[in-house]
Amino acid sequence: MLRLPQSPRRRRRLAYAGGGVLVAAVVAVLVAVIGNSSGPKEAPLHEGQAPHGYAGTTPIRATPAEKRAAARVLTEFAESAIPRRRLATSWALATPHMREGTSRAEWLRGSLPVVPYPARDFRAIGLTFKGAYTGGAIDYDVLVLPRSPKGQQQVYSCELLRQQSRWRVDYCYPRATLG
Repeated sequence: MLRLPQSPRRRRRLAYAGGGVLVAAVVAVLVAVIGNSSGPKEAPLHEGQAPHGYAGTTPIRATPAEKRAAARVLTEFAESAIPRRRLATSWALATPHMREGTSRAEWLRGSLPVVPYPARDFRAIGLTFKGAYTGGAIDYDVLVLPRSPKGQQQVYSCELLRQQSRWRVDYCYPRATLG
């Protein structure tokens, strides 16, 4: 037969521990039964396009020539789109997916889906290869360096897609601010 401790202090501690276990069990049951009431979160897909990170995006090795060609395109794109200089260049280097919802006239006025970096502070960029994937995708990080040593550096995450044997930028968004 189960015996309770003689000490009132030990009986009180045992009661607190039992209550804590009971509360944890009730919470676990509620989470299992009710779950997350907000429902599943799904990113909108464009017709005929697989979502990033799903089927068809198995990591592969990119050849040095592929890396160089993609880096050349991304350098030209980033030096145009990020500080908003020579925007016709970045329009030509963007995929139809990136241009979606933006007319060429709007793009040339500076309304494009790339967060700008102030042109007066923009000095140069640096690229870091992040990976290549089946389906002709290459990911890079772009580091934007400021003119002033006290300025903020910005890191953009960008993906390029091979379309009809040419590299085009599919997305480019800021990922981190340094300094």
